[in-house]
Amino acid sequence: RQVRGVARRLDDAVERVVRRVLFRHRRSEPTNDAGLVSRALALGIDAAILNAGFFAASALVALAASVFLSDPDGVSTPALIAGTGTWLAAGAAYLLIFWSLAGQTPGMRFMRVQLRLADGSRRLGFGRSVRRLVGLALSAIPFGLGFAGVVLGERRRGLLDVIAGTEAVYGE
Repeated sequence: RQVRGVARRLDDAVERVVRRVLFRHRRSEPTNDAGLVSRALALGIDAAILNAGFFAASALVALAASVFLSDPDGVSTPALIAGTGTWLAAGAAYLLIFWSLAGQTPGMRFMRVQLRLADGSRRLGFGRSVRRLVGLALSAIPFGLGFAGVVLGERRRGLLDVIAGTEAVYGE
């Protein structure tokens, strides 16, 4: 509860600082839309969960490979590429499954952030989750500029939210 409270206060503080630096108007009333810090913490928790699972799985694969294959040179380039591709596919599947079925990932649940459609309904569905995932990739590509709307916009919507027609709001 304390982490969520601090994150929400930091959401507002970061937004105030960015708006002041860019000479934008201050928010006139509080919002229920999740800010940058809460979203980043939720994504960090999800990345830790995904990495822990992937680390365990890759350790088992490496153990099996070391028993059956002898490679004195270490990890080959194709193995590294395959591992990276598998990690990206697992991350995409993780996000798609949780966004589609629950409207939030475990990290978002911990931070009490929920996804809903811009019209207020709660069910995203698989197609909209895919659009949100594409928006997430596009948001990150240009140095994270696609997330600027989270701190600059009145509704705290980044490019991924605009593309998918979603909102990230604080839950109860």
